[in-house]
Amino acid sequence: MASLAAPTSSSVAATLNAALATSLSHLTLLWDEIGTSPGDRDAMVTQLQQKILAEISATTAAETTLRDNYLAGFSKSCAEYTTKAAALGKAEREIAPKDAAESLMQANDRANEALHTLTTEYKKVYAVHEARVEEIARLHATLYGAGEPVPEPFDAVGAELSETRLRDLDEHVRMRANEKQKRVESRARCVHEIQELLHEMRMSWDGTPFDLSVRALSVAIEDGRPDDEVDHGLTIPALAAISDRVSQLQGEKERRVDTIKGLAQQINGLWDKLSIPEAEREAFFNQHDGLGTQEMESCEAELVRLTEMKKERLKPMIENEREKIAELFDKLHFSTAQRRAFAAFTTPESLFTEAVLDAHEAYSTKLEDQFKVQAPIMKKLEKRELYKSYGDIIKQPKPSSFP
Repeated sequence: MASLAAPTSSSVAATLNAALATSLSHLTLLWDEIGTSPGDRDAMVTQLQQKILAEISATTAAETTLRDNYLAGFSKSCAEYTTKAAALGKAEREIAPKDAAESLMQANDRANEALHTLTTEYKKVYAVHEARVEEIARLHATLYGAGEPVPEPFDAVGAELSETRLRDLDEHVRMRANEKQKRVESRARCVHEIQELLHEMRMSWDGTPFDLSVRALSVAIEDGRPDDEVDHGLTIPALAAISDRVSQLQGEKERRVDTIKGLAQQINGLWDKLSIPEAEREAFFNQHDGLGTQEMESCEAELVRLTEMKKERLKPMIENEREKIAELFDKLHFSTAQRRAFAAFTTPESLFTEAVLDAHEAYSTKLEDQFKVQAPIMKKLEKRELYKSYGDIIKQPKPSSFP
């Protein structure tokens, strides 16, 4: 029977050969005792040889697979180490290759230990970068809307975990946080302005979804709730909508101011014409000081009341205007023809109307404006006439004291 010595180790071969020799000697004794024929003996030896060779082949294949796995594991650990070391910006980025005197198991253990140490550091650094990226995502969603993608390279942690990368992430967080703070302050100012305008105009919040959300926002701001809990967002469209509401209310305020100013001007004019006491005037504006619809309606009602009163007092008012006009005629030294040019001046009492009063008021105002322009000239003329009269008196012969 052929020897099955392994070429890699003489001691292993000697042990196997000794074991085989002992087994064959024992089998031969058994065969002799049994009386087994030579042919059967050869057949059984052949079968044993085939089984032994098959077992050796299987064992060799298993050991080969184990060796390949160790080699693949070592290679994988080295590659992963290099990737993570590069991401962390390490100067030393490679595991030393297997030494000739080192077994595969030893090389694998060494690589795994180095990788484990580096991976622990990598996870810590990755967690820090990941927290920054998540913060950027939250800020971006707050500022631009949940559906708006975060621009690169801040949309993911990425392959680089260096200090430079972390500084870039921190700077981006700072910029976004500053922008958010500015928008929070701008939003608060707009909401406060809306509240002030509503209060000033005696208006209440509308029942629209937008006004209800802004009202809830104002309550949240007053309560000091965190920005993340406030329903109304900080996107440009959301802030523009609030700003538009401010502009709308400001426009309404300006309209009301103009309306009330116009009414007040007419009311003051009628108060003067009707000689309304100052106490009554002050009492009216003290009661109706504001820009609410009630104040506007009160001014309109007062104007109607004064207009009716004016109609009732046409005669004394027209006579008062005629006295002013007559006085201005004298001050302006109007001739008879100039005085007669104002035809309404001679309108009889039976034909007095509001139009006649308006004509007198307009003409009186015109003469007052004319007198303001001519007053300096009139003073000079009057002074000149005074000097002339004085000179004429001096030139007259003095009566003799003695007959």
